[in-house]
Amino acid sequence: MKKILSILSLILMFACCNFALTSCSDDDEDENTEDKAIRNIVGTWEYYEADAPNTVRAVTFNTDGTYFYYSKDVVPEPNSTETDKEGYLFKYKGTYTVSNDKLILNSEFAYEPILLKDPNDAEWHKENRTTEATIEWQDGNKVMRLHSVNKDGDAYDEVWKKVK
Repeated sequence: MKKILSILSLILMFACCNFALTSCSDDDEDENTEDKAIRNIVGTWEYYEADAPNTVRAVTFNTDGTYFYYSKDVVPEPNSTETDKEGYLFKYKGTYTVSNDKLILNSEFAYEPILLKDPNDAEWHKENRTTEATIEWQDGNKVMRLHSVNKDGDAYDEVWKKVK
Protein backbone atom coordinates (compact mmCIF):
# COMPACT_ATOMS: atom_id res chain seq x y z
CA MET A 1 0.00 0.00 0.00
CA LYS A 2 2.88 2.34 0.83
CA LYS A 3 4.41 1.62 -2.56
CA ILE A 4 1.14 2.46 -4.36
CA LEU A 5 0.76 5.70 -2.38
CA SER A 6 4.37 6.62 -3.21
CA ILE A 7 3.79 6.01 -6.91
CA LEU A 8 0.49 7.93 -6.86
CA SER A 9 2.05 10.89 -5.06
CA LEU A 10 4.97 10.85 -7.53
CA ILE A 11 2.53 10.85 -10.47
CA LEU A 12 0.50 13.62 -8.86
CA MET A 13 3.64 15.69 -8.23
CA PHE A 14 4.79 15.17 -11.84
CA ALA A 15 1.37 16.22 -13.16
CA CYS A 16 1.36 19.37 -10.99
CA CYS A 17 4.87 20.36 -12.09
CA ASN A 18 4.03 19.71 -15.74
CA PHE A 19 0.86 21.82 -15.45
CA ALA A 20 2.75 24.66 -13.73
CA LEU A 21 5.44 24.72 -16.40
CA THR A 22 3.07 24.64 -19.35
CA SER A 23 0.62 27.17 -17.94
CA CYS A 24 3.31 29.80 -17.38
CA SER A 25 3.86 32.07 -20.35
CA ASP A 26 6.15 34.91 -21.27
CA ASP A 27 4.80 38.22 -19.90
CA ASP A 28 5.37 39.85 -23.29
CA GLU A 29 2.87 37.52 -24.94
CA ASP A 30 0.08 38.58 -22.58
CA GLU A 31 1.01 42.24 -22.58
CA ASN A 32 -1.25 44.54 -24.57
CA THR A 33 0.46 45.65 -27.81
CA GLU A 34 -0.53 49.25 -27.07
CA ASP A 35 1.28 49.06 -23.70
CA LYS A 36 4.40 47.77 -25.49
CA ALA A 37 4.23 50.58 -28.04
CA ILE A 38 3.94 53.21 -25.29
CA ARG A 39 6.83 51.65 -23.35
CA ASN A 40 8.95 51.68 -26.52
CA ILE A 41 8.26 55.30 -27.42
CA VAL A 42 8.60 56.95 -23.98
CA GLY A 43 11.85 58.91 -23.78
CA THR A 44 13.76 61.49 -25.81
CA TRP A 45 14.44 61.03 -29.50
CA GLU A 46 16.64 63.09 -31.85
CA TYR A 47 16.70 63.60 -35.60
CA TYR A 48 19.52 65.33 -37.47
CA GLU A 49 18.89 66.60 -40.97
CA ALA A 50 21.69 65.95 -43.46
CA ASP A 51 21.16 69.33 -45.15
CA ALA A 52 21.11 71.19 -41.79
CA PRO A 53 23.99 69.76 -39.72
CA ASN A 54 23.81 72.59 -37.16
CA THR A 55 20.15 71.92 -36.41
CA VAL A 56 18.77 69.27 -34.11
CA ARG A 57 15.17 68.23 -33.76
CA ALA A 58 14.14 66.40 -30.62
CA VAL A 59 10.93 65.07 -29.15
CA THR A 60 10.27 63.80 -25.65
CA PHE A 61 7.35 61.44 -25.10
CA ASN A 62 6.20 61.29 -21.47
CA THR A 63 4.40 58.40 -19.77
CA ASP A 64 1.34 60.60 -19.16
CA GLY A 65 0.63 60.90 -22.90
CA THR A 66 2.15 64.36 -23.38
CA TYR A 67 5.03 65.32 -25.64
CA PHE A 68 7.40 68.24 -26.26
CA TYR A 69 8.97 68.70 -29.71
CA TYR A 70 11.51 71.29 -30.87
CA SER A 71 13.91 72.28 -33.59
CA LYS A 72 16.94 74.26 -32.54
CA ASP A 73 20.15 75.51 -34.08
CA VAL A 74 22.90 73.92 -31.99
CA VAL A 75 25.36 76.36 -33.54
CA PRO A 76 23.27 79.46 -34.28
CA GLU A 77 24.07 81.24 -37.51
CA PRO A 78 25.55 84.70 -36.93
CA ASN A 79 22.94 87.42 -37.47
CA SER A 80 20.27 84.81 -38.14
CA THR A 81 16.75 86.17 -38.41
CA GLU A 82 15.15 82.73 -38.34
CA THR A 83 15.73 81.74 -34.72
CA ASP A 84 14.93 83.31 -31.39
CA LYS A 85 17.64 84.38 -28.95
CA GLU A 86 17.95 80.79 -27.66
CA GLY A 87 18.29 79.34 -31.16
CA TYR A 88 14.81 77.79 -31.45
CA LEU A 89 13.26 77.51 -34.88
CA PHE A 90 10.02 76.16 -33.37
CA LYS A 91 8.57 74.23 -30.42
CA TYR A 92 5.33 72.28 -30.06
CA LYS A 93 3.65 70.60 -27.12
CA GLY A 94 0.55 68.53 -26.79
CA THR A 95 -0.65 64.96 -26.42
CA TYR A 96 0.07 61.75 -28.27
CA THR A 97 -1.36 58.31 -28.70
CA VAL A 98 0.43 55.27 -30.02
CA SER A 99 -1.09 51.96 -30.94
CA ASN A 100 0.67 49.16 -32.77
CA ASP A 101 2.49 50.97 -35.58
CA LYS A 102 0.56 54.29 -35.55
CA LEU A 103 1.63 57.49 -33.79
CA ILE A 104 -0.78 60.41 -33.54
CA LEU A 105 0.45 63.79 -32.29
CA ASN A 106 -2.11 66.39 -31.22
CA SER A 107 -0.33 69.75 -31.07
CA GLU A 108 -2.00 71.99 -28.52
CA PHE A 109 0.51 74.86 -28.29
CA ALA A 110 3.13 76.19 -30.70
CA TYR A 111 6.08 78.56 -30.48
CA GLU A 112 7.25 79.52 -33.97
CA PRO A 113 9.86 82.30 -34.13
CA ILE A 114 10.80 81.21 -37.66
CA LEU A 115 7.48 82.66 -38.90
CA LEU A 116 7.98 86.14 -37.41
CA LYS A 117 9.78 89.25 -38.68
CA ASP A 118 11.40 89.53 -35.24
CA PRO A 119 11.89 85.98 -33.90
CA ASN A 120 12.51 87.33 -30.40
CA ASP A 121 8.84 88.35 -30.27
CA ALA A 122 7.73 84.71 -30.40
CA GLU A 123 5.25 83.53 -27.79
CA TRP A 124 3.39 80.30 -27.15
CA HIS A 125 0.03 80.28 -28.92
CA LYS A 126 -2.89 77.86 -29.14
CA GLU A 127 -2.40 75.25 -31.85
CA ASN A 128 -4.81 72.60 -33.07
CA ARG A 129 -2.96 70.32 -35.43
CA THR A 130 -2.94 66.55 -35.72
CA THR A 131 -0.10 64.61 -37.30
CA GLU A 132 -0.25 60.88 -37.97
CA ALA A 133 2.77 58.70 -38.73
CA THR A 134 3.47 55.03 -39.19
CA ILE A 135 6.28 53.69 -36.99
CA GLU A 136 8.80 51.12 -38.10
CA TRP A 137 10.88 49.97 -35.10
CA GLN A 138 14.56 49.14 -35.69
CA ASP A 139 17.66 48.23 -33.71
CA GLY A 140 15.83 46.79 -30.71
CA ASN A 141 13.42 49.76 -30.53
CA LYS A 142 16.30 52.26 -30.17
CA VAL A 143 15.56 53.62 -33.64
CA MET A 144 12.19 54.50 -35.10
CA ARG A 145 11.52 55.33 -38.72
CA LEU A 146 8.47 57.58 -39.07
CA HIS A 147 6.51 57.64 -42.32
CA SER A 148 4.00 60.47 -42.67
CA VAL A 149 2.16 62.51 -45.27
CA ASN A 150 1.21 66.14 -44.64
CA LYS A 151 -2.05 67.82 -45.66
CA ASP A 152 -0.49 68.89 -49.00
CA GLY A 153 0.34 65.27 -49.82
CA ASP A 154 4.10 65.58 -49.23
CA ALA A 155 5.59 62.35 -47.85
CA TYR A 156 8.19 62.32 -45.09
CA ASP A 157 10.47 59.51 -43.98
CA GLU A 158 12.54 60.32 -40.88
CA VAL A 159 14.81 58.18 -38.74
CA TRP A 160 14.82 59.09 -35.04
CA LYS A 161 17.32 57.74 -32.50
CA LYS A 162 16.53 57.30 -28.81
CA VAL A 163 18.93 59.29 -26.64
CA LYS A 164 17.29 58.92 -23.19
